[in-house]
Amino acid sequence: MTLAGIGIVIIILLSFIFITGFRSEADPEVVVSEEDYAENPTSLPFQEAHGEIADAYSGNDLSIELRDELIEKMKTQAEELGEDPEVLFEAIKTIYNESWERKPGMIPSYAEKCYYDVEAVWAIVFNRANVPDGDLGHYNGYFVSIERLETDEDPILYDFKCR
Repeated sequence: MTLAGIGIVIIILLSFIFITGFRSEADPEVVVSEEDYAENPTSLPFQEAHGEIADAYSGNDLSIELRDELIEKMKTQAEELGEDPEVLFEAIKTIYNESWERKPGMIPSYAEKCYYDVEAVWAIVFNRANVPDGDLGHYNGYFVSIERLETDEDPILYDFKCR
């Protein structure tokens, strides 16, 4: 390869890196545990998945398509763990509530089937930005009762967020 050819390859690679903004696709994390978080709900170990999503996406990336893609990945992981993926989906959709049909202000990054005060829950953490085009380093977390998803009772047992 000639020096000019090498230069063209380098320019193409640098253009690709510049256009993609060094971003790589990140996957959310789904786990199942016997942990009861009622005593310390913010000890949920979501930080690694949250960080990977925050590094991969920004507020500009928020879209229904990205939300749905991440949820599909989470449903697949849940099914691989022997859990009903539709129950996880309903827990996530419950958190979005009336905003389900609109561009999301947050995307899911971590879900753990666990317990809250001996009640089976999906604990779900979302990445969010404080401003529309900001980084997704902020979070909201929810403990959603699996049993209450099928009743008229509010299924969200506890929620927390960063500042």
